[in-house]
This record gives sequence, structure tokens and C-alpha cells, in this order.
Amino acid sequence: PGPTEQPQPSNEPVVTDKPEASQKPETSQKPEATQKPGDVQTGDSTNLIPLFGVLGMCALALTGMVVARKRKH
Repeated sequence: PGPTEQPQPSNEPVVTDKPEASQKPETSQKPEATQKPGDVQTGDSTNLIPLFGVLGMCALALTGMVVARKRKH
């Protein structure tokens, strides 16, 4: 066929280079059930008690400084 002519349909099978379907291995074990955790795991394991303790001590120190300054004047 020329560049503008359409090829004629044929009854011959078309050969493709597709690989054969792979066989799945037989498994007798069931997959493990997924666990549904109650809390979201973010990877952050920081203990917040010391942080709030330091924050409280700073607040007390600032309050003490303000009270001491007020008593002076």
C-alpha cells in the first residue's frame, strides 16, 4: 500500500510480543489483618511534662519580678 492507502483487513492472527500471564503462587496462609490503632502515630515521642514544668517556672519568675518591681515603687 502507498502512503495514503489503507491496508486491507486480513483473517491472520496478529502476533504481539506480550509476555504470558504469570502464575500466582498458591498460598495456604491468610494475610494478617491490619491493626487499627486508637491514636495516630506521628513518630513524636516527646514528654510534655518537663516542658510545661519549665514554662510554669518561667511564669512564676516573671510574676516575681513584676511584684518585686511594683513593691519598689
